[in-house]
Amino acid sequence: MVDTGIGIPPDKLREIFRAFVQADSGRDAEIHGTGLGLTIARRLTEMMNGTLTVESKQGLGSVFHLRFSEVPVSARLSVGDHAEPEGAVDFNDFAAATLLIVDDNKVNRQLMLGMFEKTHHRLRFAVNGKEALQRLDEFKFDVVLLDIRMPIMDGPTTLNEIRKRPELASMPVIAVSASSKASEDAELRSRFSAYIRKPFARQTLFSVLARFLRRVPRAVSTAVPNAIEKAPLVLSPPPERLADWQGLVLDLRSLETSPWPALTATLAINETRGFAQKLRAQAHSTQCGPLATYATILIDLADTYAIGAMEGHLAKFPKLIESIAGSCAPS
Repeated sequence: MVDTGIGIPPDKLREIFRAFVQADSGRDAEIHGTGLGLTIARRLTEMMNGTLTVESKQGLGSVFHLRFSEVPVSARLSVGDHAEPEGAVDFNDFAAATLLIVDDNKVNRQLMLGMFEKTHHRLRFAVNGKEALQRLDEFKFDVVLLDIRMPIMDGPTTLNEIRKRPELASMPVIAVSASSKASEDAELRSRFSAYIRKPFARQTLFSVLARFLRRVPRAVSTAVPNAIEKAPLVLSPPPERLADWQGLVLDLRSLETSPWPALTATLAINETRGFAQKLRAQAHSTQCGPLATYATILIDLADTYAIGAMEGHLAKFPKLIESIAGSCAPS
């Protein structure tokens, strides 16, 4: 997080994380906070085994760094950013490509690196237009993502130089800008192959890249435990358990209404584990093997923080209900 405010004196950098402490006690009361925000933020971060640190220069502002190690994340994205159905994207839907990311801001480069982490794509970076042209001499790229405002050589100038080279005349060059001016937006859209406004979500980038990169069939995920693939088919219940299974279906459909939608939206670990434990108890009381298998796998995924696989397994819940319902329907 970057703050371009008044900055923090060096002797106050440690103090600001203490409760009720302000870096500048002389500020007007109207713009004072309680002095609790950073304290709460650091404590929440530490609860998740992360770290929160700050760098600051007076008169220039501050940069706060949040770092979390070995934290699995879902591919789910904000539904407010032109979400596709199911709200998730996978960059491995595209054939392996080499992308040139040109941005003078280190944080922005790290964000792009994070977006493509664990994909089969290759990323190379440049910090200005001049360096980008050198990279284009060294490697063959499929797409260039080009920041507009950079030192030494800015984005529009770099585009002009790229287009002077016959071999690069058709290369997709995507403008990336934080501009909020409608006139500048229109100009960038007309000059570049595409335009993305900062900040942007994964699916915004996915939608733009889909115009230039070849799609490939989605591979079967190797992150999903084998137990999911080997889960037994739903068989008819024993005659003495038919009524129990029919009642179970009603209970499961109630859970499909609540809390299942919230779990699929938030992927909260503890709540998902509790949901799965409830399912397993119901499975045992009704002797419903398929439900027991489903619940056990979901518990394992929650316990191992396998967020992506957990998301996919949760999505199978309605189909499981219908399978159980079909097995105990009158013939």
